[in-house]
Amino acid sequence: MTTDPEEFSQEIHHASPERPVDVIYDAVFRFELETGQITEWNAGAEELYGWRRQDALGRQPHELLKTMHDRPRDDIVAEVIERGRWSGTLVQTTRSGDRLIVDARWALTRDADGSPTGVLEVNRDQTRLRAALADLEFANQVMSQLNSSLEPAEVLDRLLTIVVAASQATHATAARVEGEDAIVEASFDVDGEKLPTGMRWRLSLPDVLRAVRSPRTVASGRIDPRRLADGTEERIPDLGYRLTVPLVMGERVIGLLSVGRSSLPFTPEQQKAVERIAASAAMALHNAWLYRESVEQREAARRNQERLGLAIQVAGDLATEPDLEHLTKKLLDRAIDLTGADRGSISRIQAGEIVVEHCIDRLGDWIPAPGDRFPMFRAAQDAIRGRRPVESDAEPTWSFARPGPLTEGATRLRHLLAVPLVVTDEVVGLLNVVKRRDERFTQEQVDSLQQVAAVAALLLRSARLLDDARRAEAAKSEFINLAGHELRTPLTVLKGYMSMLVEGGLGSPPETWQEPLAILGRKLGDLDRLIESVIAAARADSLQLLPSKLELDLNAQAGAAAERARARAEIDGAIVVFQPANSPVLALADPEHLARILDTLINNSLDYSQPPASVTVEVHAGSQPAILVRDRGVGIPEAAREAVFERFVRLMPEAFPAKTGTGLGLYLSRRLARSMGGDVEIQESEVGKGTVMRVRLSPPEAAGEPADEG
Repeated sequence: MTTDPEEFSQEIHHASPERPVDVIYDAVFRFELETGQITEWNAGAEELYGWRRQDALGRQPHELLKTMHDRPRDDIVAEVIERGRWSGTLVQTTRSGDRLIVDARWALTRDADGSPTGVLEVNRDQTRLRAALADLEFANQVMSQLNSSLEPAEVLDRLLTIVVAASQATHATAARVEGEDAIVEASFDVDGEKLPTGMRWRLSLPDVLRAVRSPRTVASGRIDPRRLADGTEERIPDLGYRLTVPLVMGERVIGLLSVGRSSLPFTPEQQKAVERIAASAAMALHNAWLYRESVEQREAARRNQERLGLAIQVAGDLATEPDLEHLTKKLLDRAIDLTGADRGSISRIQAGEIVVEHCIDRLGDWIPAPGDRFPMFRAAQDAIRGRRPVESDAEPTWSFARPGPLTEGATRLRHLLAVPLVVTDEVVGLLNVVKRRDERFTQEQVDSLQQVAAVAALLLRSARLLDDARRAEAAKSEFINLAGHELRTPLTVLKGYMSMLVEGGLGSPPETWQEPLAILGRKLGDLDRLIESVIAAARADSLQLLPSKLELDLNAQAGAAAERARARAEIDGAIVVFQPANSPVLALADPEHLARILDTLINNSLDYSQPPASVTVEVHAGSQPAILVRDRGVGIPEAAREAVFERFVRLMPEAFPAKTGTGLGLYLSRRLARSMGGDVEIQESEVGKGTVMRVRLSPPEAAGEPADEG
């Protein structure tokens, strides 16, 4: 059976009694032009819409299915009569009342004399796909809104605005979980009865406790005032329906999001929307609260600046060191200098033990190696428990003295100062300094070291996070690179067998195989390009894609790129125009890198333009030679102009669901351009009108300048 809509419509119109139309999975039906009545209704239509054939025949399809068109139905019918076909998206309703989104194709049917008689409609259900794309877009929009600021007040205000609109609630509260309490961070109420910021309530409330322990959404009703603390019952609004949603970061509940209203329970769709918002909000609030903590600590340091000038100077020096090992060594050197100590160590606390990160002994005595573990000693326990410095006299485990009896030449450790490194009540480490001489630490030394430790704890935690992030990034790039290379082998085998099939090496394939083989060939090509993009991105991240930097004529390079794109353009019915400069334009570039960049930009223009696409490639001379790729596509919103250059970001996938890709093209293009001393930029873009991408390169006289890795 043919797949051409017009030929297919004639086959259906003249179908044999065996009804071959019933073997088609899509919903297929036909209606008369004159009467508008349904005259054909296949099994696919029965399954999709729930209407049996005998119930549908003779009915008007737009009334039976409550069809909503994106323009007047009469205009669509007129287009079918004029052009013979139409395709688009329709919203229809099943017999049970479910709403469907379908991709529709209409074709004109004619009688033996060639006169139009009816319209054949072939519909495919896209409801779940569109819903999944909508969910993804919704999550992206929420993340974009909430992560656009680190100010907790702004993040919370946007969060409550979004969640109230999505759930149609009349009250919403966001709270931070701290110990056994929930602390109100922000509240909204249509009647102005919002909860005061800073208000606490115990996590022992049944619905709150269940939400924290599960951790899952809890739907509940009015709160029993007897379970509230004194003075809080008057502040809690009397709401008949509530949703309490935990804000989860990793495996820890960091907060709660509560919405409520007086009448009507929340629908499953509204609950799902609140849960999706909460999932995005947890990371945004976590970052905002961390940011607020760091701001508050910086403000406290500023207020004490005059008294603690030396400590701030030391902290400023440490803040310039991003490397974890160097940071701990600098911190120890400063701590020993500030306190007149002879020995010092920085450690982590793990499973009740002290794990050494770095140790220094100014007299060259034995020191433990990084990673060595020691039992917790009393001074350290008191310092950690009290979150304050603790000085101690002689203990056998002082700052990890040499195990066993003192040997000849070893000096006794006399006085220890244990300082916990604390960030927002979390102990991130332990700083010990030790004196061998019989001289106690002065209060000034203790205060100075405590202030340095307060700032150093933040720096140490940040350095650890940065170190962990670097290790994770390196592992991720290594995995991506390895995965890409491992996928090459089976892909090569598949391409080999495909080539043998197409060329007849395994025997002549049947005629019916030609189209499937062509589709498989295109998909293998897509997979090949995807793997190469992933490998190239991983190599760019690990700085393995070093450019050759040759003197190139941009007219030749841009012309070749335009020529490479013309084959695809002809298939798509698109136009690729090349406008060279009047004379050669020389620039420094790697020809392979530049070709990859231009191919990516031109293909993006073709991908994100409504047919027929029109792309212009222009060469510009000047102090910074450049190549422009101009299109009349969908354009890039102002808010997304930096995001599109990040990894795994695709522009408007819901508008072009058939377009495949990794979201690595622009990311890799910018990395490659910057490695050559240039850049890839959005010169101009307007939504709905098009985009101009600019590839900027270095002129030949810039050969000695270092490349910017971005």
